[in-house]
Amino acid sequence: MLILKVVFLQSFWLAIVLFGSSINEIILISWSIFIVGANFLIYRPAISIGRLFFVTLLFTTFGYIHDSTLIWSKFILSESYSYGFLSLWIVFISYYGDVFNKLKELPLLFLAFLGGIGGSLAYWSAYKLGALSISQDSYTLYLIFVFALTASKGLMDLGHMIPFES
Repeated sequence: MLILKVVFLQSFWLAIVLFGSSINEIILISWSIFIVGANFLIYRPAISIGRLFFVTLLFTTFGYIHDSTLIWSKFILSESYSYGFLSLWIVFISYYGDVFNKLKELPLLFLAFLGGIGGSLAYWSAYKLGALSISQDSYTLYLIFVFALTASKGLMDLGHMIPFES
């Protein structure tokens, strides 16, 4: 069932990257909230609905700051960014507990490095699919890796602070 969930969520990522800029941001965020709610009802994680709402809001705020910093730093060109992409941060909470619980025994630095690779690949893939325009500077991908590494470390620390069992 976890594999099916990951396939669904990766398909959602692809749909948002390919079509997100042409869909109203409110609709995308609403769908994301619906997916998080459906995940909560189907999988019944050991977290209260209030805590889930708080963590989702925290992750989304973190994503907003992360993406805004990349735009402010001109690594991502603001004309190519849609705030509908924040829906990806919202949906991330749907499988964060599953991933974190499977990997939590691994060293935190390794997990942050893994998140840095995954995060920078997500931005690079969005760039290659034409959803984002990134700076043509040769160091941009490395700097996005550093941003993603920092974000992953922060999210892992958050995962240790907030018990999230799925």
